Order: sequence, then structure tokens, then C-alpha cells
Amino acid sequence: MRWLGKLLVTLSLLLILTVVTLYVVIQTSWGAHQLSQWLSNNSDYQVQIGNIEHHWSQPGTLTFTHIALSNKQHSFTLEAQVAAFDFSWQQLTSPRHFHRLLLQQGQLAIKGQQKSLPFSANILQLNQMSIQSENADWQIQGQNITGGITPWNPQSDGLAGSGKFQFSADKLNLNDISLEKVIMQGNSQQNTLIINSFGATLAHGSVSGNGQRLPDGSWQWDNLLISDIRWQTSMTLEELWLKASKLPVVNIKDLSLTNAKLEGKSWSANYLDATVKNIGLANGNWQGKEGIIDFNVMDTTLNDLHVTDAIGHLILAGNELNISNLTARWEKGLFHIKAQWNHQTKQFKIANATVAGLTYTLPQNWHQLLKQSLPEWISGFSINGLTINNSLLIDINPDFPFQLTALNGYVYNVELLQEGRWGIWSGSSNLNATSATFNKVELNRPYLKLHTEGNKLILDQLDASVDDGLLKIKGTVDQQTQKPFTLDFQGMDADLAILHQWGWVPLKLQGKGNFTLRIQGDLSADDVKSSISGIFDATDKQSGKETQTINKGQISTVNCETCSVIKL
Repeated sequence: MRWLGKLLVTLSLLLILTVVTLYVVIQTSWGAHQLSQWLSNNSDYQVQIGNIEHHWSQPGTLTFTHIALSNKQHSFTLEAQVAAFDFSWQQLTSPRHFHRLLLQQGQLAIKGQQKSLPFSANILQLNQMSIQSENADWQIQGQNITGGITPWNPQSDGLAGSGKFQFSADKLNLNDISLEKVIMQGNSQQNTLIINSFGATLAHGSVSGNGQRLPDGSWQWDNLLISDIRWQTSMTLEELWLKASKLPVVNIKDLSLTNAKLEGKSWSANYLDATVKNIGLANGNWQGKEGIIDFNVMDTTLNDLHVTDAIGHLILAGNELNISNLTARWEKGLFHIKAQWNHQTKQFKIANATVAGLTYTLPQNWHQLLKQSLPEWISGFSINGLTINNSLLIDINPDFPFQLTALNGYVYNVELLQEGRWGIWSGSSNLNATSATFNKVELNRPYLKLHTEGNKLILDQLDASVDDGLLKIKGTVDQQTQKPFTLDFQGMDADLAILHQWGWVPLKLQGKGNFTLRIQGDLSADDVKSSISGIFDATDKQSGKETQTINKGQISTVNCETCSVIKL
């Protein structure tokens, strides 16, 4: 039996010698190279190890330096100056599960969905790592990331696995959002990402909040605080909205935006403060039963529109956007508006509005603008009540310029847009001005009153004084496909040259007198002037008379054999 004892001692010594030899050899460059080759040949990964280190001061830790790991498709690559594995007694039953895995000073790149890694850990610790991840939903780039996940159990649908996490990053790009000095804490479980706290520098400002990403990909933000951002983009507002409509569903319980400056192509908002409560965005449409938006912005532009000192309180309920209060300054005027817009019907209704001190010049092509196709967001426009005070309206069209000074009035129950067509389809209006100029003819105290009956617009009264005379106009316009109109224009003790200033042919009579013009035509005709027929009578101070008839745009003078027919 003595020989058996010697054999066991010899085998034990050989085993100890082998272990010691392997322990020493494995920590050489040659040993690390041989282990790298063996792992590469017997796994789905290409492995390169610079050195392997073990210190008896930390007996449970094995450290790999200058390590590189990638799969055969190169869709997963890991490079690190240090990769340290902490062992525990759990290795006896789960040899691939470590107590801690430390990755330090390196980079991790992931493209697409990956297979689960062949090991896990109670703690995954990152120190000064760069991460790049791309899949169908996310493009993530992070620099100088320090933090950890506990426990770390990588899955096929996410290498981060499920567990609590906490990290900081010098820079982090999420899709097109660039963040700096990021701090985040939360946990991931059952395909739900919960962010307990989040803070970062965004566009020279700051953002913080907490929320969660649900298994269906939607986001629920309980609180978001954004302040002092200075954000610029090359996109128009329409392009920005189109891009936002492609984002996952977002629901916001409470968002606070302070002192923001936003700028894009042909739009801007400066010094914007806003609070948003209980509002969601899905496919470019809002969601919310009792959503609230309060905002104020010092200066905002959209194309040629420039608005200052805007303050608003909006309520979103179902398909309705209720503008319960909106005040703003535009073109030197002060506006106060209450309105509603229905997202489903695209109907925009002003319930009550006042305008004071407006100075507005109509676009030179405003006639053509009324004929252009409307944007998709509006198909109807009406005004229940509009009060105008002390405003100035100017048209610089060289064919027939006009100006209304100190304009005042009231508009009641007017429908201006019906089935995509502009017009005055219903309602009434009373307007007056201190003075006016129509094609270089100065008028005093012009007053206008009109209303609708069915599809007919009735001009009840358009009066104005000129010098010591008086002008009175009445008329009707049918607003069907064809638009026949009638006009009754009277002048009393007025300059007879006024008519020529307004497009009528010159008269033989001169000076002041009385006149009556009664015509009818069709505003829908390609050549409106050629559709006009009627009669004109004038009498001067010396009792001289002149009568003209117009037939389809051709004007002839009655009882004048030498007068030729003139086209209007």
C-alpha cells in the first residue's frame, strides 16, 4: 500500500506543478496569445488578449489587458484596456456567471440584434467607455461612459438585460439628439425601461426629468424640465412636424420649458416659456382628454409673419383645441382671441376676438392668395364676434391702391371659408373709418354695412363724404358657382372725375354734380369687365346731362352721334 501513497503524492505534486506552470505561463504574452487562439477556435467570437494578470492581494479577480472581442459578422466588437472578472462561490454552480465584470477605457460597438453573450454578472461596471449601438429604433453614441448595471443578464433582445442601472457620460447622442454631461439612473425589467432620474446639457441649456419606455415602444414622461436651450435646425416647421409624426408615441404628464430660443428655416421662437400637462403625440396627432398648454414668447416668426409678446392658454380635449386665451402683438396691433379648432373636421372658429391699433399692408398678390389651395389643417373658418379698433389697412396694389385710417367696426357670425372656398357665406358686418383713400381719391367718414341672405351677400350701405359731397353704394353678390352681382352707386354734389379715377371712362361733363350708376355682371367670369351691363346718368351744376349705357363691357353715350363706343 506504500506504493499507492507514493503514487498519490507524486500525482498531487505533478498536478500542483502543472497548475503553477499554467498559472505562470498564462500570465505571459505567449500564454495570452495561446488562450486567445483557443477561444477563437472554440467559440463564435474572435478573441485577442494582450496580457493576463492575477494578484494574490485580490485572489478573486482575474484581469485581462488590451482585450479585443468580436463576433464573426463584426456586428459586435469590444475593445478595452482592462477587462476584470471577479469570481465568487457561485462559479461552482454557474461557471459563466461572475460576481463582477469591469470594462475600462475602451469602446463597444453593436449593430442590429445580437445573440445573448455567453456570460453574465451580478455587476457590470463600465469605466471611461465609449459605446456605439445601432438598430431599427435607436442610434446611440456615447463617450466617456462610467456606470454600471446590477444584475447584468444579457438577453437576445437586449444586451443590457434587466436590472438597475446608473451611469454618467461626457457626450451621448440619441438618434439626432445631442446631449452632454449626462447623468441617468433607473432600471429595466420586462421590456420596460424606467428612468428614475435624468439630467443633461442640451443645446447649451439643461434638461432633466423622469419617465419610462413601455414594451410597445411608447414613452411616458412624468416630468420634464428644459431650460435655457438654444436649439437650431435647418428644417422648416412643416418638415419638423413631419419628422415628429414618425417618432414613437409620447405622453407627457408635466413639461416645463423656460427661457428657450428655437430657430429653424423660416421660423423662430425667442425667449419661450411653456408648461404642458397631460398631452400625448402619436403619428403627428395629439392625444389628451384634458391637456393644457400655457405659454408666453417674447418674439416669434413664421415666414413673413412676426409676432411679439404672445401669451396663450390652450386646452386639448379629444379632437378639440380650445384657445381659451391668446393675446399677441402683430403689425403694431394688439390681438385678443378666443377660438376653437377641430382636428377631425378641420374647422377653425373664432368665438371672440378684438384687434386694436393694427397697421397692416395687404400682400400685393392677395387676390391670388385667395385662389390658392389651402393647407390640409383647415377646411372651414368662421368668426362669431370680432371687434376692430383704431386700425390702419393698406393695399399698395398699383392698379387700385387704397387705405383705411382709424378703422373701427364689428363682425358678427361671419363664415369666411366654406368647403375650401373663400367668401362671406353668412353673417353681418359694420365698419367705419375716420378717412380713406381709394386710388388717390380721399374720402371722409366711410361707413360700410353688409349682411347675407342665403347664398347672397348684400351690401346694405357704403357711404362716404368727399369734399362737400356724398357717395352712396349698395349692391348684391350671389356666391354660387357663378357669381352675378348688382351695384347701385350714387354721387351727390361730388366731383364727376371720381368715376374716371375708379376705372370708368372720362365724361364730357366737368366739375361737381350728381350721378347714378346701376350695373350688373358676373364676378366669376374670366373677364369681369366684359360681363358688365347697365346705365349711367350724370348732371353737373349747370344742369348739363350725360347718359351712358354699358352692354357687355362696351360703353356708349346716349344722344351723341360723334361719341365712339369705348371698352370698359
